[in-house]
Amino acid sequence: MSSTPALFRIGKNFRFEATRRLDDGTYDGHSFTAEVVLSSPVLTPEGFVVDFGDLAPLKRYIDGALDHQILNEAVKDASNEGVAEHLLGWARNHLPTDVTLVLEEVRVRAGRPRPLPSAAFAAFEASHQLFGCATDIRAGACTATPTCSACPPPPSPGLGTSPCCYETTYAAPCTAGFRTR
Repeated sequence: MSSTPALFRIGKNFRFEATRRLDDGTYDGHSFTAEVVLSSPVLTPEGFVVDFGDLAPLKRYIDGALDHQILNEAVKDASNEGVAEHLLGWARNHLPTDVTLVLEEVRVRAGRPRPLPSAAFAAFEASHQLFGCATDIRAGACTATPTCSACPPPPSPGLGTSPCCYETTYAAPCTAGFRTR
């Protein structure tokens, strides 16, 4: 029986603001997150996959070439995938060899990153499955009042007033919006 060595994987996120010119000539601006994924079967003597300081040239490149730019003018393909491909190519050509050897991929997402929930809320989320909410529950569009005593109070101010809705108002009653796994 062969065993595969453990793979250590870590990601480093870089945020930037940019816009894309759409086919109809209008512009659509977003916050973007570029996540550099690094993986290795062994760690450095210091216990790292790679020292994040070695990624500083990529951050400088993102800040200079993409941040507050029109992406269509900065890269060949302004889609998330195209920008990710562009950054991956740049990283492979400009970062130190010890980084490029462990560089797995670059992912790009448009939109604000989701805030990390508290441990209590994460446990609730893990034990319940959302279903039946027709609106984006993270958009704060839910308006009904809570009726389920099994729902814990909000995890923290600003993250929500009910586990049924993550922003500022309640979602549909828990009995209609959650089921226990």
